[in-house]
Amino acid sequence: MNMNITAYPTADAAPSAIDADLALVIDTLRMTSVAATALANGCAGLLAVETVDEARELAPRHGSLLGGERGGTRVDGFDLGNSPIEYTVGRVSGKSLVVTTTNGTRAVAKARSSRRVWLASLLNARAVADRLRSSGFGGVAMICAGTQGMFSMEDALTAGAIIHRLDGMASMDDFAQACMILYGSLRHDLTAALRGASHAKRLASLGFARDVEFCLREDSLEAIPALGGDGWFVLL
Repeated sequence: MNMNITAYPTADAAPSAIDADLALVIDTLRMTSVAATALANGCAGLLAVETVDEARELAPRHGSLLGGERGGTRVDGFDLGNSPIEYTVGRVSGKSLVVTTTNGTRAVAKARSSRRVWLASLLNARAVADRLRSSGFGGVAMICAGTQGMFSMEDALTAGAIIHRLDGMASMDDFAQACMILYGSLRHDLTAALRGASHAKRLASLGFARDVEFCLREDSLEAIPALGGDGWFVLL
C-alpha cells in the first residue's frame, strides 16, 4: 500500500476531524520530546489534557504526577515542567503523568479523531520512520503543533526528518514535501538552523537552552508514545 502523508503547519491549521490511519503529533520543543523521554525512562502512562484545571482535577484521581507549562515555565503547584531533562528514571519510573502544555496538548486534541495517534520528535524520528515503513498505513496526518498558532521551524524539521527516513516510500502534499526539502537542506547542522528560530530563542531567554540542545539529539530514543483506547499514551 502506498502511504500518503498530509502535513499541517500548526494545530490550528488541522481540521477538527482527521480521517487518517495515523495522526502523528509533533511538538519538538517540547511536549512530544517530554513524552518520549518519560516513557523511555519507565513512565507507566501519560495523559495529555488541554487545560490546567482539567490536569489538576484528573491527576489526584489517578494518583499521577502533574507536568506541564504555560508561557514556557512550570505551572504553579505542578510536580514537573515541560523540560525533558526533568523526566528522569528516578522521577517518573513506575508513575503516571497528567500533562498540559500551551501547544502540544492542543495538537493532541486535534489528533484524537484519527484511528491511531503517535507522538514524534527528533529524538525518536528514526524509530517512528521504521515503524511507519512496516505499518501498511495508507493515510498519515502529521500535525505540527506550532507555537501559539504560528509556524515553528523545529516541528517542520522533525516532520521532514521522518519523511526523509522513509526513503521515498510515501507520496506527500505540498507542505510535507516542503518539510522534507527543509530538513534535507539543514540536517547537517540543526543547531545552527534553529539558532535564529523564534521558539528556540524564546526558550533560551527563559533559561531552557539545555532543553533545545537535548531535543536536537536525533534518533537517540526508540520510544514511541502511542494513544491507547483508554486515552493514555503508552509505549507502542
